[in-house]
Amino acid sequence: CMSALSRSLHWLGGAGRCIQGNDGAHTHVKELRYAYDFALAEGTAVLAARDGEVAVAVDCFHEGGLRKELKARANYVAVRHDEGSYSRYFHLQASRS
Repeated sequence: CMSALSRSLHWLGGAGRCIQGNDGAHTHVKELRYAYDFALAEGTAVLAARDGEVAVAVDCFHEGGLRKELKARANYVAVRHDEGSYSRYFHLQASRS
């Protein structure tokens, strides 16, 4: 899954494992070709990799999956960095409200 990085990363609350890397055959193609997916315990805190400002936060979807009708329904946060690039964090839990 990852060649230059460790296959096991430590997060707040424990360790995670990379389950799909960049140019992954499953869904990491085209604009998502640089994406990584990590298996983490549900509820694990996720922190931005770099400083930035939250540009978008979506946390209203309670169902996810690979079905075509669910593709546009994703909980995520997009962080805008100082030089104009963005980091996006997907597969997040829905809000509890």
